[in-house]
Amino acid sequence: MIPKCHTLCDVGCDHGYLPIEALKKGICLHAYALDVRKGPLDRAKENISREGLSDSVTIRLSDGLSAMRPSESEVIVIAGMGGPLMERILTEGMAVIKEASLLVLSPQSHLYDFRCFLKAKNFGLIEERLIKDEGKYYHIMAVTLKGGDAMPGDDLSLRYGTVRTPVFSEYLEAERGRLSSIREQLIKSGCDDERLHKIEEEIRIITSG
Repeated sequence: MIPKCHTLCDVGCDHGYLPIEALKKGICLHAYALDVRKGPLDRAKENISREGLSDSVTIRLSDGLSAMRPSESEVIVIAGMGGPLMERILTEGMAVIKEASLLVLSPQSHLYDFRCFLKAKNFGLIEERLIKDEGKYYHIMAVTLKGGDAMPGDDLSLRYGTVRTPVFSEYLEAERGRLSSIREQLIKSGCDDERLHKIEEEIRIITSG
């Protein structure tokens, strides 16, 4: 989902595998590898050096995008972390984000809240994919502040995404099964009606979709 670009920034780079692959495949000419921890950056530096790409990657210790200047990177990738943390990184790094042409985002939690955040901040949606790997589902969104389609506001899309593929149908069925199991447990435990109502509303949204 990363287009060909001059510069790519990977926020939370861990071992540096994404910048390495992007450079080896000719997707970008230069990459920035950021992480908030020194340990992962040291491992990334070793891996990048082993591939002979040290001159093509700038490694920075950075809390989110704090070490980046506006216009340094065309494409920014933030993946593999929770939605609330990603919201903070986007909010605090807005000066950098406004100058980027594209963001590729993959939140690991709080998807509904995260999509509502993107909509409230007027991000445009370029593309969204839903991938299943080793039994887990991953939502990946390409968004921009420079155009794109308006983020959808219907309940189904905000909660579960805009993808309409066989994998999406499988994902919805898995979610319905999970929620139905929670609903049964709540009924047996005699929990408060408010939580039970929320679960039943989510099941209704899936069923109606």
